[in-house]
This record gives sequence, structure tokens and C-alpha cells, in this order.
Amino acid sequence: MKYKQKQLLKCEDCGNTISVDSDTSLMPNQITNNVLFCAACGKSFPPYKLLLSKDLQKKKAINPYGICWKSSFQTKNFSCHQTLRGNDKLFYCRICGKSFIQNCDLIRHVQIHTGEKPYHCEICGQRLSRRSTLNEHKWNHMGEKRFQCEICGERFTRNSSFSMHKKKHGVNKGHQCEVCGKTFNEANSLSCHKRVHTGEKPFHCEICGKVFTQSSDLTRHKRIHTGDQPYTCVICQKTFSQNSSLIRHKRIHTGVKPHYCEICGKTFCQNSDLSSHKRSHTGEKPYSCEICGKNFSVSSHLSRHKKIHTGTEPM
Repeated sequence: MKYKQKQLLKCEDCGNTISVDSDTSLMPNQITNNVLFCAACGKSFPPYKLLLSKDLQKKKAINPYGICWKSSFQTKNFSCHQTLRGNDKLFYCRICGKSFIQNCDLIRHVQIHTGEKPYHCEICGQRLSRRSTLNEHKWNHMGEKRFQCEICGERFTRNSSFSMHKKKHGVNKGHQCEVCGKTFNEANSLSCHKRVHTGEKPFHCEICGKVFTQSSDLTRHKRIHTGDQPYTCVICQKTFSQNSSLIRHKRIHTGVKPHYCEICGKTFCQNSDLSSHKRSHTGEKPYSCEICGKNFSVSSHLSRHKKIHTGTEPM
């Protein structure tokens, strides 16, 4: 491979100088996918065509794009050497020559070539290339459907599935609530919604007489009387009467803590634990002892305190 004008590239790792001019032919193993490498130490330079552009020749710069990394096909062993190109920072893939502004983007890109999947699911053992993909994968084990359609009430585990579902409803909603203005595609969805305003509860329990707005609420309530627990944890086989209880339980196995404090960043498995924690910041103490009037931020602290009055716990 011949070049018309001389260009000197100095390797910052070993000090070796690579001379590229009309009289010099590079060995084939010194160029891979338009990326030039130092034969002495393996250091890489940006695409050689860019280095030998007319603008750079006029500046007579020595290695103006001195960006490199040590040769390794394991992400954890990458050590990127960067220099400034004006205000830009470029990171080059040694395998295909693609450039990135951020090193973290390069690391993720290299996994395409290496097939490396550093994140693994503790439940099923499946390995994944990205942490975000692992987090979404864990939601599938939990069965938690975080995304709910405001139109029909259907819930989804993945946001992508939720987005596809919303397209089925379209943009035309022909049924509008005259009280709040909320619109619905289906007339029965509007009818169910109106009970929020009217307070109507047409579904009642034959055993205790309690009434409910939605039939699904009555179904869940009846399990209190029947003892039915149709939801089973696939990991430990524990059963629950409500799906929401199963979802909270599964977080024990997955370690997922979706509720976080905006003040200090601490995370929690259950929203109730987050609510209790927030009182440590606000100073709120909603639980009061009816005997002495002392207030507490957590109900369990009040229960423990009451034992002082009953004599079951020493003062």
C-alpha cells in the first residue's frame, strides 16, 4: 500500500515511530479494517485514510489522533488511550473500525463481535449483554405487569407490548365522560368509569354483604372467605390469594427494588416500606399511643411501645 506524502505517527505506549510515505509499504497485518496498528506493541490508530487527509498533512501533525487500546477481546480487559481532536473524544473499535464518542458505547459495541454476555439472571441462568435487558428480563419472572392501558385496563410486562397494544385502540375515542372529560373506545369501559363519580357499587358479597365497584374486586374479596390461593411462586411454591401479593413476594428472590426515595436514593421492594422510610426525612409520626399520647413514624414501633403500658415489656 503506497502513500503520496510522508506522515509520522508516534506510538505513545512504546515510543516507536511509524513512517508512512510514498516509499513505505505497510505490512498487511499492520492494517485491519482501515485501522492502523503499531507493529511493536499493538497500539492502534484511527482510520489511516483520515490520518492522511489533506488537512492533516498541512498541519504536519504527529499522531494528531493518538487514540488506542491494548489488544484484548474481553471487555473487562479494555484499556482505552484517548487524546483530544478539538473538543471531540473518539473511541475506535479495533475489529471493525467504527468510532464512538463515549467509551461505554464502544464497550457495548464490542460485545457484538465477542458475543460476551456479562449479565446473568440468578433465577434461570440466562446470560444477557446489557444490564437494562437483564432488568427487563427479571420482570418476566416476577410476572409484574407495570404498564396498564387506560382505555381497556389490560396490563403488560413489556413497554414494547404495551405500545403495540395502544395502536389497536387508535386515536378516535367515541365515548366521553361528561363529568371529567375522559374518553374511552368502548361504551362498557365508560360505564365502569362512571361509577367512580356516582359511587355506585353493584357487586356485593353474599357471605358478608360487602359491596364493590368492579366485579374483579369482588372476585378477589371472595378468596378471603374461601381461602383460595390460585397464585403460586414458581421458585419456592408458596401460594397467594392475590397476584399483587405474589409480585411483591417474588422480589425476595429477584432482589428487584422498584421503589426508591427521591431524597436519598435508597431503594425498597415494597411501596409501604418506602412510605415508612420517607417519614425519617419529613419527621411525620402518624401513629399515636392512646394511653400516653406518644407519636411514632412506624406502626410496629407503636405496637412495641404499647407493651410498656401492658407490662409485657420492661421500660
